[in-house]
Amino acid sequence: MRGRSAASPMDRRRFDEVLQRGWGSRLRPNGAVVALPRGYSGMIGWRWRSGECDWVLKGQPAERISEEQLAWVHGLCQHAGQRGIRWLPQPLARPTGQTVYTAWERCWEVQKALPGLAHQPPERMDRSRLTQVIQTLAQLHFALVDYAPEAALKAAPVPAVRVRLRRLEEYQSQLGQLQREVSRRRDGDHERCALAQRMLERFSHEAAACYRSLRAVAELSMPVGPCLRDVRPGDILWEEDELSGFVDPTAAGIDFPFIDVVRLVGELEDVPLDWAEIVEIYARAYPLPVGVDRLIGPLLESSRWISVLNWIRWGVVQPRRGVSPEQVRERIRQLARRLGIE
Repeated sequence: MRGRSAASPMDRRRFDEVLQRGWGSRLRPNGAVVALPRGYSGMIGWRWRSGECDWVLKGQPAERISEEQLAWVHGLCQHAGQRGIRWLPQPLARPTGQTVYTAWERCWEVQKALPGLAHQPPERMDRSRLTQVIQTLAQLHFALVDYAPEAALKAAPVPAVRVRLRRLEEYQSQLGQLQREVSRRRDGDHERCALAQRMLERFSHEAAACYRSLRAVAELSMPVGPCLRDVRPGDILWEEDELSGFVDPTAAGIDFPFIDVVRLVGELEDVPLDWAEIVEIYARAYPLPVGVDRLIGPLLESSRWISVLNWIRWGVVQPRRGVSPEQVRERIRQLARRLGIE
């Protein structure tokens, strides 16, 4: 059974209470209840066996996702499952018919556990696996076209561009404050703060150019539709060399679907395919419009900087609940390496 450790007595009481109140007594554990590693989002969860199946109970912070949003994501996963997509988690309905239970400032869900393990290290993916992920995402996007028919294939400015423009504007206005806050915290973790300072210094020189390149494609219209929006290599599960699962679709929403591929590739180190190959592989299953090549560079660059600045804020300035210092330190190091900062 995958997981970090057996649930503590306090965790076990919370697990029992949530499961009983939300889903009744039909999923009583056969044996151990194992605590899942805490996610960067503050998610907590457990895995256990009941009957012949392994199950997962997850609690997402209500400040991050609402009950309505999570129910929409569940509908997306169910829709994909009905169209033959087996690698997204399928929610288990409660006796009420709903799939979300809200309590203790969290939105709770139960899923049948997906098979497979995350590749280690997740940021390194060979040519064969990356090709498979791109093909699989394109197939998913095609299957989801009619999940939100009011939005599907409608041409519009790319939501991801607008979101990133706002975030860059916010961080540019907060840059001086972030630099002061990081400087004040140098005694707590010298390495982490030193890397953060160097990354902020680099951002001060590159922010304007990054913003201009993104602003130049802000009015570029692309077909939008349902997609995952936040595809990370560590969330992809594998059985041998076959993709078997994607464990966290909670960021799903309406956007230009190809953003899933851009987001994934932006998280990789030593990408084994060039962008012409990536576009060609994707377009075999889900045609891409003219002009997509104009989006790739600005989206990659802005996503990289927003990730850096988010983690400086979450990990150094305002530590995020549920994220350990070790997770923060490793993520800061990883982001610094991508910028060539040691």
